[in-house]
Amino acid sequence: MSGGSGSAQTNPAPQTLPYAQDFGAAGFAILPAGLAAWGGLNGGIVNSATAAANSAPTADAGLTAATTTQTGGGCYGFGAGGDGRFYVQTSSNATNGANQLVVALVTTGWTALTLDCEVEIVSAFTRTVGIVCQYRVGSSGSWTTLIPSSGQNPFSQSGGTTGVKTSPHFLLPAAAENKPLVQIRWATWRGSEAGSSSGIAVDSIAVTGQTASIPLSASVAPSSVSEAAGANAAVLTVSRTGDLSASLPVTLLISDASEVAYDGANPLNIPIGQASASFPLRAVDDAAFDGTQSVTLSVSAPSATGASATLDVLDDEDVNSPPAGYYDAANGISGNALKSALKIIASPANYRSYTYSNTYTPLRSIYEDPANTSNVVTVYSGTSVGKNTNYYPGGPSADVSWSREHVWPDSFGLDPTNVNPGDTNGDAGQDYTDLFNLRPCLQTLNSQRSNRYYDETTGAGTIPPLAPECSYNTNSWEPRDNEKGDLARTIFYMAMRYDGSDALTYDLEVANTANAGIGRFANLSTLVRWNEQDPVSTEERQRNQNIYANWQRNRNPFIDHPEFIALIWGTVRQSSQVAAVTEGGTTGSYTMQLASAPTANVTINLAVSPGGQVIFSPSSLVFTSMNWDQPQTVNLSAVDDAVHEAMLVAQVSHSIASGDARYAVLVPANVAVTVNDNDPVIAPTTLPVNYGGPWSPLPSGFLAQNLGTPYTGSLGGDSGTGSAKFDATGSRLTIGFNTPPAMLTYQLKGNPASGTATSGTFRVEQSADGVNFTTVRTVSNKNNTDQAFSDPLLLTARYVSFVLVEKISGNVQLDKIGISSAPPFQVWLAGFGLSGLDADPGMDFDFDGAVNLVDYGLGGSPVKADAASRQPVATRVGSKFRLTAIVRVNDPALSATAQTTVNPGNANSWTSSGVVRLTGVDQSGVAAGFERTIFEVDASIHASRFLRLVFTLN
Repeated sequence: MSGGSGSAQTNPAPQTLPYAQDFGAAGFAILPAGLAAWGGLNGGIVNSATAAANSAPTADAGLTAATTTQTGGGCYGFGAGGDGRFYVQTSSNATNGANQLVVALVTTGWTALTLDCEVEIVSAFTRTVGIVCQYRVGSSGSWTTLIPSSGQNPFSQSGGTTGVKTSPHFLLPAAAENKPLVQIRWATWRGSEAGSSSGIAVDSIAVTGQTASIPLSASVAPSSVSEAAGANAAVLTVSRTGDLSASLPVTLLISDASEVAYDGANPLNIPIGQASASFPLRAVDDAAFDGTQSVTLSVSAPSATGASATLDVLDDEDVNSPPAGYYDAANGISGNALKSALKIIASPANYRSYTYSNTYTPLRSIYEDPANTSNVVTVYSGTSVGKNTNYYPGGPSADVSWSREHVWPDSFGLDPTNVNPGDTNGDAGQDYTDLFNLRPCLQTLNSQRSNRYYDETTGAGTIPPLAPECSYNTNSWEPRDNEKGDLARTIFYMAMRYDGSDALTYDLEVANTANAGIGRFANLSTLVRWNEQDPVSTEERQRNQNIYANWQRNRNPFIDHPEFIALIWGTVRQSSQVAAVTEGGTTGSYTMQLASAPTANVTINLAVSPGGQVIFSPSSLVFTSMNWDQPQTVNLSAVDDAVHEAMLVAQVSHSIASGDARYAVLVPANVAVTVNDNDPVIAPTTLPVNYGGPWSPLPSGFLAQNLGTPYTGSLGGDSGTGSAKFDATGSRLTIGFNTPPAMLTYQLKGNPASGTATSGTFRVEQSADGVNFTTVRTVSNKNNTDQAFSDPLLLTARYVSFVLVEKISGNVQLDKIGISSAPPFQVWLAGFGLSGLDADPGMDFDFDGAVNLVDYGLGGSPVKADAASRQPVATRVGSKFRLTAIVRVNDPALSATAQTTVNPGNANSWTSSGVVRLTGVDQSGVAAGFERTIFEVDASIHASRFLRLVFTLN
């Protein structure tokens, strides 16, 4: 059974479990915590168990201490015989006769709930008394009657002796488990028999159960990460079910903190009202080659069942990785200190150097073609050639044989006097034969590259036939994209490894400007960028390991740690070197950031060339030691001018100002911004057009294509400025304008090569967009008569074109072009999409009682019914009859007058005689182009008089 609920009663504070209430040994006037007494409906109405179960509490019931059985209706803390209890005496005289006892409980964390109590008939008179026990979740809503596993519920007594008692035992349903508030009530009723009412008592209330664990679940995404993923590599999500009314502190335990770390608060609270929380996890990048590690992530919380998830950490070391601890001396330093530390690391005591003649064998191993182990793969071309196909004068062709290419050219400080290193007088040291710097190369390409430094080729570079992906100019060589990073890391290795401290070596440095005399190689800004753009490949790592393990016994640090380059030389990262913008439309952007923390602020200033085409914002970017790794955005937009420029490319350049010497010398790459024009080929002229020359040069709005030399003679009585000559197939003259046209007029004359007619086809066209043209008139085989033509144009036309479609013989002469403007009324109608009959002045397109011309005159809409709101207003002032209207005055062709009559049925009786147009009328609130106008007529002579407003177009 269930019933409604009221809201005027007091809800007791919920009590924790286990709960027990024995009312003691004496009477009481105040209920213990967690209990409340409620009044319900009048006892005469609540006369059955069903009525009690459906009763709604209406207010708090009074409670009085009593030591003897009461006969008046109400609630009592009754005590007798050393046994206190809550007692209800039902009575027809009590307005709250359905008295109720309620207890409030917190069941969060509890299951298998049980309820025990005692119910006793204390005063048994002839009228029935009964009680029913119910529960509900929360403090509102319906009640559900409990079914006991022993004892009785509902319990009643229809008369007899006192002391009749039941001790029901209840198993509370699962719906009551794990809740922040559950209410249990005992509601009484009295029978409808005659006689005195009985009383009933409740005692020995006990609620208990089993403590419940909050079930936790854990999941991690993704399930596997690289150990190089760093911060936020994965997210562990912990979820709970059940009650969300309190926060829950969750503790995370990681089985292997050397692989995975959590840097946040631990425990981490799942907030009130939320079912889950997340732990961001950081992958720890160690230097050990230890394979994939499975890390267990265990979570626990008070009164909760723990959970776990597994995260696989993928090793980023392999057989090609450096030994653990190899770069420990380089940790935490940068700039020249790092460069010096790497110099020591790359110069081990067991370093093995080679004579030049002994470098062939290691090169054949290091650059062996994996697809053909009898070959080596050559630099620049990627060609695979036989290991023993070495170039020598008189031997194999230079195009198919290989020689040893010095990536860092020997003339840039490796062999200062160009004396063979094997010679007794040679002055080249171990830098000349360093295996990292030698690459097999087709001899032809070796010669073509010569000692050019590496850079991006600008202008008209030369493409070597044997290496079509490369190019070069006078001083620089641009290699293939997929080896730019490899070669850049070789250059930086040489600059790090050789500082002049080794015998017969120079201090090699990388700069933006090359200088072979002092060992300065270029281009620094390009090479740091190539290191970023072409990451380390598997093949490059294999070569690095091969040199280390089998030959030279040192490593190139910039292959193992390419990030070291930015720490030593600095690097500016750009998201793109190209962008596209459109005038009045698409914008563009790119980002810039530093690859290493600067020692002083780095300001990147922007400029653009040519000017007046691209707007960039901001004008400079400032990077500090705090924000160096945060990308900053440069926004690009096109200058929306009125000049047709087709498409052009502007260059946004960058310059750096900084106290950090590493960054101060860098020159970031330009961003090539393609600017798409939105201007027509013809800058439109203003209507009307009346033009008869000169025909070269033409004024704005005119575009000539393949016209002949203009005639000096004029047509149609022109003022003698000549005429245009169409003398070839495709000869064209186009005129652009910016407002709706009306009529096109022009003069034509054929000039035959022989006979009396020009042989060919001349066409007049119109277009709305300058691309798609339709024919206005076709003139075939024009004779040599000076002839005038007149053609109506569409209101939507914005271009007129004259074209000699086909010339067979002779030519066509054009002069005296006129294009008139469409009347404002027609332009107005066209703006609403009306044309043809719908655009007739007398058409009422929107059926609002006002024809198009009236809508125009009154400023209404011809397609949206609005006549009623714009009707003239008629008033009487003394003996005068007035008509007031707001009428259009910005069209000289439109006139507005008023007419009067006393007999509107006689169409001929309307006259303007006697109608006066008042002056000095207030114009406040009237839109531009309109005027408040008042027409007045004397109405004193006739009993009735009529006025009407008339619009006409000249």
